[in-house]
Amino acid sequence: MSLKKVNISELLEIIEKNKIENDDIFDRIVLEKILQKWKDIVGPILEKNVYPEKYSRKKLTIVSSHPAYKQEVSFLNEKIINEINSLFNQTVLEKIIFNTSFIGLKYKHQIKKEKPVNKTVK
Repeated sequence: MSLKKVNISELLEIIEKNKIENDDIFDRIVLEKILQKWKDIVGPILEKNVYPEKYSRKKLTIVSSHPAYKQEVSFLNEKIINEINSLFNQTVLEKIIFNTSFIGLKYKHQIKKEKPVNKTVK
């Protein structure tokens, strides 16, 4: 896959055409960077059980697979805020909202696409 060079005016035109707000773009960039560094921020065990689901207006929503993980990650509240802010060298995160979702945890490496088994009944 090759990347196409786009000048700034083309980019602004695409943004305006698709009615994307600047805040939305910034929020998406912040969330993507958090996702990339998530294991470093929370460690390998919590990484598999808590997921940064949403970022908007300096608030990060973290979903956990179990109330125990929710409690564990909540103890790291200040550490997580400090580490994320240091990634950007500015205050991008002020508050974390912790939720538990037994079914809705969407962490990428937990979703495994398996091929359906083709069984014939005789």
